[in-house]
Amino acid sequence: MEDGTKLFVEQIDGQHHSKKTSGAFRHTGMPSGSKECCAYNDYINCNVELKKEAIVTFTMNYGGDRPYNVTNLRRVSCPAGGYIVAKGKGDDIRYESYDADHKLVGTVRIK
Repeated sequence: MEDGTKLFVEQIDGQHHSKKTSGAFRHTGMPSGSKECCAYNDYINCNVELKKEAIVTFTMNYGGDRPYNVTNLRRVSCPAGGYIVAKGKGDDIRYESYDADHKLVGTVRIK
């Protein structure tokens, strides 16, 4: 994030059913430039299909000390072997999804 905005990220789909209620992959207050990983070959916590191209979904939002601010909450999906990049600042934020080969596969905007 260009202005130091902190992100709140939680996986909501793609992981083993036993982890859906316990929030297997959850990070709150991720600062700008930070990276977190949920490996595609982690059957229980991250990717029940164990395939790089399997789709996993996260909720993502931003906003100071207010996690889960529903006004900017977005569902963002990407291939399990890929990654998501948050770009922008203020209320003009976009989430770009990439596959394992670094190819852009989707964009979700806040505005």
